[in-house]
Amino acid sequence: MPDFAYPPPVAALLAFGNPRELLPDPPPMTDEEIAAVDELLRTDTLKKHDPYPLQSLTWPDYRAGGIGPEHIPDLLRMVRDEDLWESDNEDDPASFAPIHAWRALGQLRAEEAITPLIALLDPYDDWDWFKEEVPEVLGLIGPTAIAPLAVILANPMRPVGMRTTAGTALEKIGRMHPDARAAAVTAITDVVTTTLTSDAPLNDLRELNGFLISELIDLEETDALPLIARVFAADRVDESIPGDLEDVEIAFGVREQRDTPRPHYDIFSRLPVSDPIPPSSGIAKPVAAKNDKRKRQIAKQSRRVNRKKK
Repeated sequence: MPDFAYPPPVAALLAFGNPRELLPDPPPMTDEEIAAVDELLRTDTLKKHDPYPLQSLTWPDYRAGGIGPEHIPDLLRMVRDEDLWESDNEDDPASFAPIHAWRALGQLRAEEAITPLIALLDPYDDWDWFKEEVPEVLGLIGPTAIAPLAVILANPMRPVGMRTTAGTALEKIGRMHPDARAAAVTAITDVVTTTLTSDAPLNDLRELNGFLISELIDLEETDALPLIARVFAADRVDESIPGDLEDVEIAFGVREQRDTPRPHYDIFSRLPVSDPIPPSSGIAKPVAAKNDKRKRQIAKQSRRVNRKKK
C-alpha cells in the first residue's frame, strides 16, 4: 500500500514496523521452559493472584506524533485495509500498520472504532496479535463497548475463542474503568450462569468457563466465588486453565493453602511434538486455530507462576 493512500501523520504508521521491535519481547519459551512451568504449576504453593499488567502501558504514545481525533476515519480505514491484513511479509513494515492503527484508536478513546473492531473478531480472532491487543484497545475505549461485547459473549452460536476474546475485553474495561466494573462483571457472570443449564457441547462449556473464571480472577471479583463453586461442582470448568477450585480460591486470596494435593493439569500433553506452538512475534495470520486453546491456556497458566511463594 503506497504512502499516499493515507495522509500524514497516519501514513507514518506504515513505516513503524513490528511493534515487538519497538519493545523487544522475551524469546519464545523453549520446550524445557514449558516443562518447567508445568512442573511449577503442579508442585509449588501458589499465592493470591496479581492482575496481569496492562500491555497498553508500554505502547508508544501515537498522539505525540500528531495523531488526533480528526484522523479517526483514516485510522479505521487502515485497520480494515485488506491489502495490509493479507500481507504475511513481516519484512514489510506496512504489514504491521493495522496494529499501530488500532492502538492509536484506543489511545484516542475512539468509540467509532467499537463496531469495526468487534466485526473483526470473526475473521481475525485466531490471529495472535488481534487476540492479545484488541481486547485492551476496547478497554481503552471504554464502557460503550460493554453492550456489544456482552452480546458476542452470550451468543452460543459464536466460536468459543471469539467469545473468550470478548470476555477478555470486558475484563479490560472493568479494570480500566472502575465505574463500569460492575457492568463488565455482570456480563461475564451472566454467561457463566447460563452454562449450568446449557446443552452446548460440554468441552466448549468447560473451556469457556475456564477462561471466564480467569477474567473474574483478574477482576478480583470474590463475590463470584459461589457461582464459580457451582460450575466446578457441575464439572463445567476446564481445570487446566484457572486450576481447580482450591487454586481459584487461593488466587482470589480467600484461601492460604491447599487441603488436597494439586492435580496434574497436563496442559501441554495434547500438543503434538510435530506441531509446536508457533511464536507470536511475527505477523502470521493463520486461517485455522487448532492450537488456539492450548496457547491461551499456556498464557493464562504461565501468568500464574508469579503466584509462587517466595
